[in-house]
Amino acid sequence: RRVLFRSFMFFNVLKIKDLVDLDEKKFDRVPLMESEHGSLNAIAIKKDEIKKIAVEGTKLVKKYTSDFEGEIFLEYSPESFTGTEVEYALEVCDAVADAWEASKENKIIINLPSTVQMDTPNVFADQIEYMCKNFKNRERVIVSVHPHNDRGTGVADAELALLAGADRIEGTLFGNGERTGNVDILTVAYNMFSHGVNPILN
Repeated sequence: RRVLFRSFMFFNVLKIKDLVDLDEKKFDRVPLMESEHGSLNAIAIKKDEIKKIAVEGTKLVKKYTSDFEGEIFLEYSPESFTGTEVEYALEVCDAVADAWEASKENKIIINLPSTVQMDTPNVFADQIEYMCKNFKNRERVIVSVHPHNDRGTGVADAELALLAGADRIEGTLFGNGERTGNVDILTVAYNMFSHGVNPILN
């Protein structure tokens, strides 16, 4: 049995015990806004406290899934990644990977979203490239991107992110999603096929 646990902020620890009894993959989404100018800052949560939330949440996931007999895959996402100082986003993601004890054999998914598309695709790609080049241990990380489409450039975000070093794209069929939607995963797949690349669409 394999479980993918997605953590975005305050881990829903009370549901984790139910999670380990499931045979199917479980997806749980809770956001962590880690930008100094993000919404958490409005309630006086500072950088060191935000990192502590992420690390402690990761430790709780490890604790409450320790008896699970199958594999647990952790996906961590800093929700306001594009509005966060990239050096600090890296610091938090590395701290989460350390807390998870991620390794080449026990990878962690770090999912980097272009929430509300604050940046143009080239800037998003620069951020992805920075993360890929500066992770403490790149081999233990599956770099995932989660492009939205607020600027209408979700496909460009996804394709440039792949060129910048991302391993994985999260999207939706036909781009259906909140606001103006997420990246249309089918368009990305067709574009890759047109260049002779198998998108390994799952």
